[in-house]
Amino acid sequence: MGILNSFRTVTAATNTFPAMADVIMEAQNSPVVYSTGYAYYDPIGYVTATRDQAMSLSAVARCRNIIAGTLASIPLEMYNSKDEMMPRPRWMKQPDPNSTRGATLAWTIDDLIFHGNAFWQIIEVYKEDNRPSAFRYIPFARVTPNYNFNSTLIIGYSVDGKTVPTSGLNSLITFQSLDEGVLKRGATTIKTAQSLEQAARRSAEEPIPSGTLRNTGMDLPEDQVLSLLSKWKVARSTRATAYLTSNLEFKAEQFDNAQQQLVESRKAMQTMLAQMMNVPPYLIGAESGSSMTYNNAEGEKRFLVDFTLRNYITPIEQRLSLDDVCPIGSYVEFDLDDFLRGNPAERAAFYRDVVPLGILTVDEARDLEDLAPSNSPVTPQIGATTNGN
Repeated sequence: MGILNSFRTVTAATNTFPAMADVIMEAQNSPVVYSTGYAYYDPIGYVTATRDQAMSLSAVARCRNIIAGTLASIPLEMYNSKDEMMPRPRWMKQPDPNSTRGATLAWTIDDLIFHGNAFWQIIEVYKEDNRPSAFRYIPFARVTPNYNFNSTLIIGYSVDGKTVPTSGLNSLITFQSLDEGVLKRGATTIKTAQSLEQAARRSAEEPIPSGTLRNTGMDLPEDQVLSLLSKWKVARSTRATAYLTSNLEFKAEQFDNAQQQLVESRKAMQTMLAQMMNVPPYLIGAESGSSMTYNNAEGEKRFLVDFTLRNYITPIEQRLSLDDVCPIGSYVEFDLDDFLRGNPAERAAFYRDVVPLGILTVDEARDLEDLAPSNSPVTPQIGATTNGN
């Protein structure tokens, strides 16, 4: 069974509280939010939303792929207490031996986006310190928290209904997002967007406005009326023109797309969905007049990191930097240098400024550009000229 199949083996939400409900206590006297799998109950009005419903919206899918796809492509690095880069452990190159690093990170971020929590299970440990050497991504729907007697503190977890250890081999490490997840805080927006998409689909499926057929002659028996309506519907789905007898009159009762303002409403809803996902609306084409040029690409990337990706960078970096994963005094960070670096002209100007000051050597600058070290016995200075002698 693949990852997508495992995401879909979830019991549909109902208004009854499940036996293994994920009870989240927001505060001592706050209302309790019950959740099962991918469907969440809102205490006020019981508005529910699932991940499949959210991902069926193109704006949400685009935002999810921008966040998860971008972060999954950025490498992780480990540093010591002196901020010196350390060799990457095996799990950092490929956390799950049975999956690629990108896929593991992407689905981890997916759970953080939609649910606010994500889980890795420790499947291998180093003998010398019992720290993890390999993980396995566990989908959110397979994990159930175990609470103390009054449901105020999580004391452990179960995977597929079986309790797992609280530390060491087969235990879980949890990634906790900075908010409760899109499905909880955005259920109403998601359901509204779905209703709007359904209205647009109905309009596309029935381009001829619905209405009433008025008979100005003798009344027809019920069976003949039903037959007439059925033939009218079939004819309208295959032909744009119609023939009516002298005693039949058609009156349109439905607004057209312009009157319903479907185009404008869907555009506005795309902006709302982008804001819900904390992604700049212009990145998904939800706002006109905003474009990214080659000259400001670096600035746009920094904006994306600071105001969107940082919400997921922080929980991942901080969790993987804890002492049960990393050696004491070391920490993990995403290496954003390659993602954020400017265009070649800007980088060349930077090297011309810093190399003569001794901040970087030529070989260090070449390494930043993924170039081999210089073989010249005398290190040339960037920006220096020769007279050919």
